[in-house]
Amino acid sequence: MKTYLLERPGLPPLKIEGELAGEATRSVDKRYYHVRLFTVGGISNQKEVIAVTFQSDWERESEFHWVAAGSTSEVGEQISGWDVVPAGVGFPTGERYTEKQDRLVKQLKAAFALAISDAYKDAGLFDEF
Repeated sequence: MKTYLLERPGLPPLKIEGELAGEATRSVDKRYYHVRLFTVGGISNQKEVIAVTFQSDWERESEFHWVAAGSTSEVGEQISGWDVVPAGVGFPTGERYTEKQDRLVKQLKAAFALAISDAYKDAGLFDEF
């Protein structure tokens, strides 16, 4: 087992002891979701921890982190409640950019979902998440 420190917004890093089971990255227009899937605990009480980092090569777009932990269903419930497009990402506000922003948000949400699925596939836990 190895020790990992996982960044979380507004909270101290989460320290876990476990194994990196899978990871994946998906991108959209110089914006990236990096997903790492860890297993923690023993055979009888194994849990999952998902750590997601959003990074952007665009100015004024900040890095953001999410962490979810628990059983597969608990992690899924936590992930479904996340707003995976951080505030300030994308086009300027205004009617002129609404259509472009809506399209970007859809692409980013799809990239996020694919990165999660890819991490589970990499871990050999599911064919599809």
